[in-house]
Amino acid sequence: MQKKSEKKRSQATKQKSVMPLKREIPIRITTGPHRVSEFLVTTRPALFSEPVYRKNVPTNARFNVRGIWIAVQPYVFQISTTTLFAFLGWVIVRIAVLVFWLPDTAGVMPRVIAVKEKRQSIFAGVLASARTSFAAVATSTRPATDVTLSPVSPLPKQRLPKKSTEPAWSFQFFSIWRALIPRSLSFAAFSFALALPIWFVGQISIVKAVSTDVIGSMKVGVQSFVDGASSFQLGQYDAAGSTFEASLENFKQAKQQLDKLPVGLTFAAAALPQGETLASVRHVIDAANDLAAVASEVTTSLALFESEQNKAVGDDVGSALTALRSLAEKAIPQLTNATQSLSLVDAESLPQPYAEFFGNLQGVILPPLKEAVQSLTLIQFIEPRLLGVDRPQRYLFVFQDDYELRASGGFMGSFALLDVSKGSIQNIEFPGGGSYDLEGSLAVQEKPPHPLSLVASRWEFQDANWWVDWPTSAKKIAWFYDHSGGSTVDGVIAVDTQFMKRVLSITGPIDMPKYGIMVDEHNFIEQILNQVEVHYDRTENKPKQILADLLPIVTQKLSERLPHDGISVLTALRQSLAEKHILVYSRDAATERALDGLGWAGALVERAPQSDSLSVVNTNIAGQKTDGVITDSVVHNVTANSDGSLEVSLAITRQHNGVKGTPFTGVRNVDYMRIYVPEGSQLVNAVGFETIDPSLFKSPAPNTVDDADIQATTASEHYDMTTGITDYRELSRTVFAGWLTLDPGQKKTVQLTYRLPWRFSEVSNRASVPWLTFLTSEPSNLGYTFYWEKQPGTVETTLSHYFVAPGENLDLVRSSIPPVRSDTGWLWQLVPRTDTAFITLFKKR
Repeated sequence: MQKKSEKKRSQATKQKSVMPLKREIPIRITTGPHRVSEFLVTTRPALFSEPVYRKNVPTNARFNVRGIWIAVQPYVFQISTTTLFAFLGWVIVRIAVLVFWLPDTAGVMPRVIAVKEKRQSIFAGVLASARTSFAAVATSTRPATDVTLSPVSPLPKQRLPKKSTEPAWSFQFFSIWRALIPRSLSFAAFSFALALPIWFVGQISIVKAVSTDVIGSMKVGVQSFVDGASSFQLGQYDAAGSTFEASLENFKQAKQQLDKLPVGLTFAAAALPQGETLASVRHVIDAANDLAAVASEVTTSLALFESEQNKAVGDDVGSALTALRSLAEKAIPQLTNATQSLSLVDAESLPQPYAEFFGNLQGVILPPLKEAVQSLTLIQFIEPRLLGVDRPQRYLFVFQDDYELRASGGFMGSFALLDVSKGSIQNIEFPGGGSYDLEGSLAVQEKPPHPLSLVASRWEFQDANWWVDWPTSAKKIAWFYDHSGGSTVDGVIAVDTQFMKRVLSITGPIDMPKYGIMVDEHNFIEQILNQVEVHYDRTENKPKQILADLLPIVTQKLSERLPHDGISVLTALRQSLAEKHILVYSRDAATERALDGLGWAGALVERAPQSDSLSVVNTNIAGQKTDGVITDSVVHNVTANSDGSLEVSLAITRQHNGVKGTPFTGVRNVDYMRIYVPEGSQLVNAVGFETIDPSLFKSPAPNTVDDADIQATTASEHYDMTTGITDYRELSRTVFAGWLTLDPGQKKTVQLTYRLPWRFSEVSNRASVPWLTFLTSEPSNLGYTFYWEKQPGTVETTLSHYFVAPGENLDLVRSSIPPVRSDTGWLWQLVPRTDTAFITLFKKR
C-alpha cells in the first residue's frame, strides 16, 4: 500500500513538472533567490545567509518546444543571475536583428567591395580624360575652345591607371563602421531600456534583504546599548563594558551589511528622492558605531581603575590622569564624529524603524554619553603641572560665602594652604580663626576701595577679592597673603557653598561627632553658619575649625568615590567650573592660558569690537548673609534706531525674601552694584539708585597709602549727584556703579538708559571678495551679538533680553538661541547658569 502511494505521488510530481515552454520562458522574480519557471533556480543565495537549494527536485524536467518533448537534467537550470542576463542578452540581440535590421559582416563585405571597385573605375576615367585635354592644348595651335573631349570616351589600354595597391580592408573597415554606428546606437539604447527594469527589479530584492538584516542588527545593538547604559549608571562598569562591546559588534555588522549594497544601485539612488533616505540611514549607522565605540572605551577604562588587580594604578594619580587623558583623546573625536553624523540626518526621510533608532540615539543615548565624555575634557586639559605631577605645588585655597556676595563670589571668611604632589594632597594647613588670623601679621597699610570704607579703615586679606575678574582678584589675594607673613603660592583656588553642596550630594552625609551634627547637601549652610557664628568655643576662639575638620573628610570620601563613580566626580567639577563656583588661577602662564581657553579661569573676557555685553556685580557690604534669600531679575532691552544707533534700557530688580528678625538673613541688605557694559557706552539716564550717608564711611587708618590698582580705576571716575551713579573704566569696560539697600520683604528696581558706542551696521556676506559688491545686488545682513557675563557665586538670575527695531522691517535670519517673536521685536528669556552668548543675524525685507 505504501509503495502504491509513493508511486502515485511520483507520478503526480512528474506531471506537475511538465510545462510547455513553446516560444516563451515565463520569468518570476521574488524576494530572495531569483526563480525562472518552476525549477529554474539561481545559485545565488539569500544575502548574508548560507546557500539554500530546492529540495525534492525531480530527476528530469520535460519541456515542449515546437511540439517536441525534451527531457533535461534539473541541475542545468540551476544557473546564476549572470547566466540569466546572458540569456536575456541573446534574446535582445535576436530582437534587435529583426527590429533594427542589424547587418552581419558576411552580407555587408561583398557589397562594400563592389562599391569600391566602381568608384575607382570612374575616378580613373576622369583622370585620364583630363590628362589628354591638357596634352592637346600644349601641342595644338588651335584655340582651346575648339578642343572637345568626351569625358565618357573609352581610354586606350596603355593609358589605364595602374591597379591600386591600397589594401581593401581599410576601405571596408570604415564603410562597415559607418554603416553600423546608427544601428548600433539604436540597438544599445533599446537593449539598455529593456534590461534596466529587469536589473532594477532584481536589485529591489537585494535591498529588501539588506534592509531586513540591517534592521535586525540595529534592534539588537540599540537594546544592548540601553542595557549597557543602565549598568553604567549603577557603576557596574565591567557589565556595561561587555554589553557595549556586544552593541558595537551589532552596529558594525549593520554597517558591513549596508556596505554590501550594489555600487550601481547606490549611485542610482543618489539621483532619486530615495537617495536622501539611504544617506540618512548611513549617517544613523555611522553615529551608532561611534557612540558604541565611545561607550566601550569609557567603561573599559573606568573598569580598569575599579578593579582590584589595578589598585596600585588607581593610587598613582599621575598614572591615572595619564590614562584618562589618553582615553579623552580617543573618545572626544569619536563623539564629535557621532554628533556630526546625527546632525546630517534628515529625520523626515527616515522610514519608521530607522526613525525610532535615530530618536533613541539622539534623545536617550547621546546626552548621558556626551555628559560623561565632556567631563573627561576636564582631565584632558588639566595641566600635569597644575596637579603637581612634575613638581610639588602650593595653593592658597579660599572659601567664598555666596550668602554674603562679593565681586568674585563671596566673602572670604576662611582659607587653607594646600601642598599637592603627583596629583594628591600632601598637606593641609587650615587656620581655625580663618582670614582674621592674618590681621596682626599684615605688613602693609593700604587704603581700601572707597565703598569698603563703610566697614574698614584699611584694606585687608578678607576683602581682597574686589574685582569680578578672578585673575585680578587672585593676584591681590596672593599679594595680601604674602605680605601677611605667608609663603609664596603657585596659584589660588576658590570654592563657594554651591560647590560644597554638590560635593556632599556625591559623598553622602558626613557624620561629625565632635560637633554632634550630620552634614549633608540640604543642611550644610545652616549647620556651618550655626557653628561658625554661634556655637564655636569662645575661649579657643576658632570659629572656622569646623571647616578645617570637614575638609579632610570630604577629600578622603571623594578619593574613595573616584574609582567607583569617577564620572560623577568629574561632572561635578566640570559643571562647577563652568558655572563659576570653582575659580582657579595659576601663576604658570601656559596653565593659565589653558584654563582661560576653556572658560575656567573666571576672567572677564575682552570681547570683539561691536559686541554688546553685560555683567551685573553685587557686592554685599555690612549686609550679613542676606544674598542667600534675594532673587534677581534683569531686563535688557536693545532698540535699533532709524539712524543705526543702539540704545539700551536696563532694568534690574532685586527682591528680599527674608523674614525680619531671622538670624543672618532677616536684616537689611546693603549692595554696592556695579554694571559692566561695553567700553565707551554713554549714560543717558538712571533712576532707583540710593546714596549712603557720608558720615557712615570710616576714615582711612593712619599711615595708609593708596593702592596702585585702585588708583588706576579712580583716575577715570565721574560721580553724577543727580542719578547717584559713579562711572569709570575698568577691565576694558565702562562701569556704572551705585548703592541699593533692601529690607526684608522689599522689592526694588533700578533703571538705566545708555547708548552703545557703535551703530547697527551691515555684515557683508562678501567681505572676502569686496569687488563682488559691484556685481550683485545681494543684500547684506545686520549682525548683533550680546554676551551675558555671570557673576561668580550667583545661582539663578532671570534674564529677559529684547531686541526692538521700530520702523524697520527686519527678518531674523539666524540666532544661536531661539527667541520668541513679539509685535515689536524678539524676546529671549532664560535663567543662565553660565556665561551665555546671543548671536543674531537680521536682514531687511
